[in-house]
Amino acid sequence: MNEIGNIGTLPGGIGTGPVGSDEVGKDQFLQLLVTQLKHQDPLSPIANEDFLAQLAQFSSVEQLRDINSGTQTGLLLQQSITNSLATSLIGKDVLVGTDAVTIAGGEPVDFYYSLGGEARVTATVYDSSGTVVRTINIEDDTGLPLPEGEHSFTWDGLDEYGEPVPDGSYSVEVTAEDDNGLPVQVYSYLSGHVDGIRFAGGTAYIVIGEMEFTLADIVEIRDVPAPSPALNAG
Repeated sequence: MNEIGNIGTLPGGIGTGPVGSDEVGKDQFLQLLVTQLKHQDPLSPIANEDFLAQLAQFSSVEQLRDINSGTQTGLLLQQSITNSLATSLIGKDVLVGTDAVTIAGGEPVDFYYSLGGEARVTATVYDSSGTVVRTINIEDDTGLPLPEGEHSFTWDGLDEYGEPVPDGSYSVEVTAEDDNGLPVQVYSYLSGHVDGIRFAGGTAYIVIGEMEFTLADIVEIRDVPAPSPALNAG
């Protein structure tokens, strides 16, 4: 019979360790293993397969701990690099995949979209409560459907009655249909200037006006040209 006193046994796996211990480390495991071998019944020694199983299980646990430690280190490194790169976006113009817009000071808002095919486009503007404030039918200047590709339109910040909407957050739903009334794939984007970066919960958020987006929301980055130097009058 294998007797190890009040030291945890190793029945095919890592023992529980000394009473009150929550975890078995390398030194504790080896101590338990040696104690088990010393106190095993000579007439009924521990089977080879059980012995090997104990060693294999301990090895697997150690490997998992090493992997976890390496994963955590890798995540921290990746997070640090991402945060550093995010700061380089300050002052850039970006296209962000979103349907959100913000009206501030009654200023118009430029909105971008990409069509998967020739289509007639409708932009529906909603306020924060989900109420429709404006529906805009977008067509070619000749009244024909718009061609496949990227397009843009400007919402002037007015409602259906031509009145300025209150400053705040709105959403724009862009839908597209072909001449047969079948839906055409459409993606919506917002163009904005990155005013700053905010870090929260290990994530970097770009700040555009009053809105915040993750780096994953960015679909295009545009460099802002430097202003031309003023010419001195001769």
